[in-house]
Amino acid sequence: MKTGRIKRFFVGLGKALFAFFFTLLVAGAVVATVVWRDLTRDLPEDLTFMTEWIPPSATTVLDRNGEEIDVFYREKRIWVPLDELPSHVPQAFIVSEDDQFRNHRGVDLEAIARAAVSNYRAGGTVQGGSTITQQVVKNVLLSSERSYTRKAKEAILAMRLEEQLSKDQILELYLNLIPLGSGTYGVEAAAQEYFGVSARSLDVGQAALLAGLAPAPSRYSPHSAPELAWERRSIVLGRLQEEGHIDDLQRAFFESEPVAVHQRPRAAGVNAAFVTAVRREARRLLGEERARDAGVTLRTGFDPAIQAAAVNAVRQATLDHLERQGPLELEPGEEPIYGPPAPWSQGAAVVVENATGQIVALVGGTDSRLEGFVRATQARRQPGSSFKPIVYATAMKNGREADSRVTTGHLALPGAGGRLWTPGDHVGAGRIPLRRALALSSNTAAVRLLLEVGSDAVVKTAHDLGVRSPLRSDATLALGSSEVTPLDMAMAYSTIARLGIPTDPVFISGVLDHEERVLGEAGDEIALGDREIRLPGSAEDPVLPPGVAWETLDLLREVVRAGTGWRAKSEVQDRAGKTGTTNDAADAWFVGMTPRHTVAVWIGTDGPRPLGEYEGGGRTALPAWVAIVEALGIEEGEEFPIPSDALVDRRAGQLRVTRRPEPDDRATRELGDRPLPPFPAAGRIPGG
Repeated sequence: MKTGRIKRFFVGLGKALFAFFFTLLVAGAVVATVVWRDLTRDLPEDLTFMTEWIPPSATTVLDRNGEEIDVFYREKRIWVPLDELPSHVPQAFIVSEDDQFRNHRGVDLEAIARAAVSNYRAGGTVQGGSTITQQVVKNVLLSSERSYTRKAKEAILAMRLEEQLSKDQILELYLNLIPLGSGTYGVEAAAQEYFGVSARSLDVGQAALLAGLAPAPSRYSPHSAPELAWERRSIVLGRLQEEGHIDDLQRAFFESEPVAVHQRPRAAGVNAAFVTAVRREARRLLGEERARDAGVTLRTGFDPAIQAAAVNAVRQATLDHLERQGPLELEPGEEPIYGPPAPWSQGAAVVVENATGQIVALVGGTDSRLEGFVRATQARRQPGSSFKPIVYATAMKNGREADSRVTTGHLALPGAGGRLWTPGDHVGAGRIPLRRALALSSNTAAVRLLLEVGSDAVVKTAHDLGVRSPLRSDATLALGSSEVTPLDMAMAYSTIARLGIPTDPVFISGVLDHEERVLGEAGDEIALGDREIRLPGSAEDPVLPPGVAWETLDLLREVVRAGTGWRAKSEVQDRAGKTGTTNDAADAWFVGMTPRHTVAVWIGTDGPRPLGEYEGGGRTALPAWVAIVEALGIEEGEEFPIPSDALVDRRAGQLRVTRRPEPDDRATRELGDRPLPPFPAAGRIPGG
């Protein structure tokens, strides 16, 4: 009886325990399901997008020779494919950060256990148990929050990532994501920062040093803690040897190497103005953030040799001006500056390649600084007489010819406050051909031509040619009273050299993606992410008939041959251009072209202070222009283009030419039959 009761007791107890544990198991399963659902609710299932995902990466700027001249970024990262790295680079990071990377499936339980024991013994976090895969997940998909929930999500995503991506794909992401100090992310940016080389060229010791930075880049930085960096490098070299990646001799060699880091030069000095202009153009086209993190490469037409020559030429012009005018007189209360006097004038220059519109060189001033004030693109100054060719082009577009005559001499017009405005003119009274009037830079001739066509028409021509600055529409416009930038004038003259076909200034001639695939070149439409842009550089419809543009160009040739621009004359190269000097010589200009390039030079002061007696475009600015043009080089037989459909018989069509052919030719030849006769002999002024 007693035995039966005991038996029933244990049977009941067993049932109760079974029910309890079953309930507990069910409850645990329910709780686990709920927890799993909560953990995975916002986690992506498909992670294959990461094979196409590019993190914020630096934008690289190249010159026309493919050499790097600038890198700018939000995160200093330059993407490099895994298969372009030497094998010891990924090996160094694997042995340092995750020696079981090739074996685990996203989470290494053994490493987690080791880390837990080490941290417990140390009383704090001294070792991490995260795999390379988990670090990729943390950097790309999760926040940096420290919690068990985040660690659980990290593990789940790491296992998913291992299922969907190959080990090499994960490793490539890791090597381009990892922060390595000094503002760098990824091995390429770090290699350039610390050693001045590409990650493609890292030796074993350099790779070991970078891998040693991974746990705490600021603590082990070779810049601030070379001893700790050496110790970390030694540890990684030891692990590489243990794993059989290097032998004893290699380890000993690289351990003996001093920790030497390279101070990476920053974009500045003679390139500062151009680099600044490219950065601003990139932000205009791509947007503020994308310009700094799209990971693209920007090609340019920048020529470092011409840039150096242009900077030197402008600097020399200011030194020559100082020698002529002497140092500035001190204002009352000013302290004297000891040492050799510094130039008190400033300068700017723009060099444009006519065929493409590419900016070859850009001088922003004698004190240009990166992202500072660039006078070539930002300083609006009165162009003086260098604006007159735009007036003449407008007049010829409206029926005038280079050999038609215009009255010079006294001219009085209603001015402000009812007073008469009488533009001064050094050319005596008379009627002379337009060709001669521009060569002598007659003020009243320019004003009369503007009055013939109307100031609004001149404003339109200027804007059509490439002047972006706003212009005041009044009679003083003929004398260059409305402020423009050197870039404005360079583009306007270049349009004339292109026979009336305008183009925007091309600071960026091509865009490449992170794998160096060409996305587009000047004038192309390209898609970058969700943004579609058109790169400047496409040829627009002519804004001047080719014959009018050529005739304007020929007038500018006459300015150089027998006018105010005579200092630019060359026996071996065709040149054209115009001087410009404003009231009291506050601004001195020379803007001109060769068959291949247009160059604008401005010398002046940042304020209204005059440059001094006898200063002007021909004396102050033109020598710098000549120096730049000489640096550009001369090709034998260079000539300005002549319109292929230039007319010989003026009565047969709309295009005109400056020089007339022989009478029998004029009677027999038809439209566009053959090229124009050769240029006139020196000393002869056609039509005047």
